[in-house]
Amino acid sequence: MCGRYQLALPGRTLASLLDARLGAFDAQEPTWNAAPTQVLPILALAEDGARILEPATWGLVPGWSRASGGIRPLINARAETALEKPAFRDAMRTGRVLVPTTGFYEWQGSKASKAPKVPYVIRVRGEAIEPETGTRLGRAAEPGEPAEPFLVAGISTTWIDRDGVPHVSYAVLTTDPNELCAPLHDRMPVILAGDDATSWLQTPEEETEQLLPLLASFPSELMETWAVEPFVNDVNRNGRELVAPAAPPVVDSLF
Repeated sequence: MCGRYQLALPGRTLASLLDARLGAFDAQEPTWNAAPTQVLPILALAEDGARILEPATWGLVPGWSRASGGIRPLINARAETALEKPAFRDAMRTGRVLVPTTGFYEWQGSKASKAPKVPYVIRVRGEAIEPETGTRLGRAAEPGEPAEPFLVAGISTTWIDRDGVPHVSYAVLTTDPNELCAPLHDRMPVILAGDDATSWLQTPEEETEQLLPLLASFPSELMETWAVEPFVNDVNRNGRELVAPAAPPVVDSLF
């Protein structure tokens, strides 16, 4: 999820599964190719303490920046140092959010090789979901099939443009990879589940340091990955075919 992910569920289904209000995302359509600069849903706490899905731009602009042109939007933040970095430390204390996803992409291949890198989907193993209704199908999702969403630790800020208009932006926290992700990338998103996800949203800002132990790699045995076709390389392409398992390579017969 360092640079591309998916959220293959419509807004109403997502809100139902996450026990959240929809906010401004009533018409959210599924996406299989979420990319930086896009407006996507984040899970935050409303003033009344309820969970709410809000729109935000992927690419954090620090709240002290008067215009996005003054600083390059930051899509990721290293969990180990985010509380110390000027661009992230305020958001770590007062702007903690969760980023819902149904999987993220990484690419395998050497820069020295002439062969194109192979994209992979990585996700938490979950129950199969009927996407339009949110009905749980009572079995594990197969590769390429919609599964229940999981949550990634994020931080958000609100910056004001030159016309005085507020904009909410966010970054994803990353950590060292687990055994599943390590062959594909040297970082992975911080995945939070259960009470850890609740703590990330609800812990008071003065107790932020207590959350740092949660920002570790997710157990690899609870995750899965598979190769997909290179359709995801085209940021303008978006469809369920992006997560279908890649066809096995054709091997010429020796006989």
